[in-house]
Amino acid sequence: MRRDVNLTQQEVGNRLGIDRLSIIRYEQGMFGHLSDELVDSLSRLYRVDQDLLIMEYRGYQREQRLRFAAQYNNFNWLQTYKGRKHPLIYYREYYKLSRNGLCKGLCLDYGPVSNYEMNKQRAIPESIKIACEDMHWDWTYLESAVLEWRASGRSSII
Repeated sequence: MRRDVNLTQQEVGNRLGIDRLSIIRYEQGMFGHLSDELVDSLSRLYRVDQDLLIMEYRGYQREQRLRFAAQYNNFNWLQTYKGRKHPLIYYREYYKLSRNGLCKGLCLDYGPVSNYEMNKQRAIPESIKIACEDMHWDWTYLESAVLEWRASGRSSII
């Protein structure tokens, strides 16, 4: 939509009063929830209906997640994990994905994933659950692996 109105990411950021990195992350689908203010501003700038903007955004996220699912295995193999690292970190490293690479591939906000991997967030982030639903993956395998990792005491070894 940005290209349809011949604007650069920097120009959009300048017009909305936000930095270019936020526009990049928006275009990568890395925001689970778009603020009403952002949707309103973008829809006016791009001259599109707000519902269409949100629908296109969610469609892009689903498409990206399905590409990811076609390339990587789901979390079910983590049920036998007995290592010292957080199971999601182990998953990423097994596939040679950085945290940012995982977040881009699954269209996830970096912050909650980072907190979860650093064991600062106890519950699995909602964004991971939504991504798993889009890919038809069972997120409870990841959740169970993390709970077992914590219960075993291996989480205190970090």
